[in-house]
Amino acid sequence: MSDQRRATAKKLISLERKIAGDVADIDGLKDELRAIATEAGAGFTEEFAEEGKVKVSAGSEKEFKGTMPALVPEVFLDLPAQERQRLIKKGIVLEERQYTRGSKPSVSVELV
Repeated sequence: MSDQRRATAKKLISLERKIAGDVADIDGLKDELRAIATEAGAGFTEEFAEEGKVKVSAGSEKEFKGTMPALVPEVFLDLPAQERQRLIKKGIVLEERQYTRGSKPSVSVELV
């Protein structure tokens, strides 16, 4: 095991332990500010000279925008090749390349 790896992990867990209470407080304060914005029906910004500012945006309910046709991939792929090609040529179906989502290495900390 690498000494650097262990030292870095130890420092991370020490910092996580040190700020755990503050993180919980921050989450609670954010919830309070969200509630204020919801009650007011509008977002707001509070500025503090030399310290920074806090921006709270107004929430929104989801709204129905309309319907969109959707392809059922299993049904399309079960069609005869000739029928699939006909739908592609007509522009009804567009084939796109699909990729897995890339990700950076994950780090999680469990405090005991």
